[in-house]
Amino acid sequence: MVGVIVTTSFIIEANKKSVEDSLKKQDKQARDRDYIALILTKAEALNHEIIKSTQIYKK
Repeated sequence: MVGVIVTTSFIIEANKKSVEDSLKKQDKQARDRDYIALILTKAEALNHEIIKSTQIYKK
């Protein structure tokens, strides 16, 4: 009976660690997506400025 309790305890701890690792990975992926979105927003604004300045230069 004690062996079953110890084994169950190890399984619970392993599952807990697995869930914690998964949550950390999801958090990192969310931060990465936010960072990529910020970069794309800045790139789009810069592209707009380049197009605008090119049109002014052509006139």
